[in-house]
Amino acid sequence: ASHATPPPPQIPFLAQKKKKKKNRTKKKKTEQVLGKLSVLSRTPPVDLLKVAYLSATLTARTDDWRSGALAEFHYGGKLGEACSELEKLEASGIPAGWVRSWEVRERRYYFAKPETGETAWSLPPSAFPPSLPTPEPIPAQPITAQPARPVRGQPVSARPITAQPQQQAAPKPRRPSKQSRFGSGAAAIAAEPSAPPRPPAQIAKRPTTAAAAADA
Repeated sequence: ASHATPPPPQIPFLAQKKKKKKNRTKKKKTEQVLGKLSVLSRTPPVDLLKVAYLSATLTARTDDWRSGALAEFHYGGKLGEACSELEKLEASGIPAGWVRSWEVRERRYYFAKPETGETAWSLPPSAFPPSLPTPEPIPAQPITAQPARPVRGQPVSARPITAQPQQQAAPKPRRPSKQSRFGSGAAAIAAEPSAPPRPPAQIAKRPTTAAAAADA
């Protein structure tokens, strides 16, 4: 029985030559994508944020690949994703019926309308739809300012305070103390009103012995 003959092993020189060719192809493709992104940022209408992000991401992945931090297989996938995103950016932002194409010799973008065969380096004003009429401005109505409610934790603005007349309260009767009610000693007697003096009583003088004998 005949057996299939295995292929001869590749010569290291040929494998290295093939690898260098792939690297040159990827390098050329990367330069084309970065060049288009640079020109696309100056060819409105386009989303500048997306263009800048895609350019910075591809540049970082390219540096990783050249330094050996990113494998060749993974870098090929990142380069393919960048090409797909570039095609989306080229088709975004332009009016319907127009396309944006890349001119290889001039290394710049141009716009074309396949239906009429019209081409231009920049979009003509007729490519955009007419703008809507500007509505009439609505007259402003006066707005009554409402007093702001104080927020807890914030200082309250000073307000004018009107002085109100103070009413003097009637003095309360003082409650007499125990000493003033009952008194003590001479102070209590002096405090009480004195009674009118009584007339002196007529006291009969006792007769002497001689007078008594005479009367007898």
